[in-house]
Amino acid sequence: MTYFEGQNQEKIPGNFMKLSTSGMLDIVQLTKKNSIHGRDLTVLMLALYFCNWKTGKSRFTIKKLSEMLDTAPTNVRASMKRLKACGLLVEAEDRDGTPYFIPHPKIFVCSAGKARGLLLKTYYEAIHGEDFEDCIQDIELEMLTCYDEDSTIHDEPF
Repeated sequence: MTYFEGQNQEKIPGNFMKLSTSGMLDIVQLTKKNSIHGRDLTVLMLALYFCNWKTGKSRFTIKKLSEMLDTAPTNVRASMKRLKACGLLVEAEDRDGTPYFIPHPKIFVCSAGKARGLLLKTYYEAIHGEDFEDCIQDIELEMLTCYDEDSTIHDEPF
């Protein structure tokens, strides 16, 4: 059964997240520029597989991914490095120091309410390396520069 908004509003079982189609075009652009490779996309899909849709946190180990992909951990580390460099995945830590990953929250939308706010805050702090309050102006400026006067989006990724 296909689910459309407005039809059958019952909850769908399982982990679901929204996917931005314009964000997917950005990912395609990254592959065209050789910023990321095919294996990187597979690693990204596995990171999404391990993502908790309520919190947006993805918990996995390099060893687990390398076993699932039947490849060396060094290959997975290289893919993770490229995904982090592009901002598709960022690494963060819980208060107790347990590491987790956050997929790009504008492309892969999960969590809601306060959990979503915390996810965005943690993502931007990890990207900018500073307190979220200090980088809000940079984020707003970045969002403003993505639009022309006629409110059309530029074709530049991220």
